[in-house]
Amino acid sequence: MAGTDAQVLLRKPSSSPYFASSEGYYTYLDGSCVLAKKTSTLHRWMAWIQFFNVYLMTQIAGVSGWWTVAFFMVFIPLIGSLVVLVVSVYLWWKIAERVGRPGWWAILMMVPVVNFIVMGMLAWGKSAAPIMKSQMKRAKVISKKKK
Repeated sequence: MAGTDAQVLLRKPSSSPYFASSEGYYTYLDGSCVLAKKTSTLHRWMAWIQFFNVYLMTQIAGVSGWWTVAFFMVFIPLIGSLVVLVVSVYLWWKIAERVGRPGWWAILMMVPVVNFIVMGMLAWGKSAAPIMKSQMKRAKVISKKKK
């Protein structure tokens, strides 16, 4: 028996499956914002808007924004799902490498529940600072000036 409306409202929010799924989604979105900040990607606000968050993911990975179009292939039965799976693994592989983690962690992002742990480690974990191309060029110029 479900109980009266008052009893349902007094239940702990964590016992609700809706609460758990919304917490997971929030973790993903907040993690995307942190990853964008970690990689010096502009427009972190895109993480909070549907479809824009996929574009932000391509920018964090350092690939062309046209990869976002691949996610619309999900509407093609069977083949579309496989394409989205492969593209997702590719993008997460690039993101993991960009924040100084092993690329094979991208495969773990496809495993339910484990993906939240990996996302947390990518976003909030201590890792080697990503080396940007501009930083590498600056380091070469400085080393040339010292000689």
